[in-house]
Amino acid sequence: MNSVELSGRLTRDPEIRYTNDQMCVAAFTLAVDRHDKNKNTDFPSVKAFGRLGEIVEKYCKKGKLIEVRGTLETGSYEGKNGKVYTTDVVADKINLVSEPQEQKHSYSAAANKIEQAPEPQQVDAFAEVDDDVPF
Repeated sequence: MNSVELSGRLTRDPEIRYTNDQMCVAAFTLAVDRHDKNKNTDFPSVKAFGRLGEIVEKYCKKGKLIEVRGTLETGSYEGKNGKVYTTDVVADKINLVSEPQEQKHSYSAAANKIEQAPEPQQVDAFAEVDDDVPF
């Protein structure tokens, strides 16, 4: 299964291009912290196509915290010093993580729609306990 989920901040504003058939392509890099003792950070490249690319163009700026779900895509091209291999994440879904005073939204390439994420609900674990417990 080719699936990846990342959470991180954009390192710069997304680079936006349009194909010949006017499909939006947004390319950006995320700073994703590792939870190891050295506190390393990875910088994966992410691409979003079509409506999802337009959402990235409109709402994602440098420093914005987002969650990305997608697939890995490898490729190569001829560089000045020979063949260069690439690995990118192709986004299927992007969640804009709430900042103070903001709401969390979820954007999906497959659904091609904006969904407002449900508000977290507090659950009282003792609210449903029957007082007539026999012990």
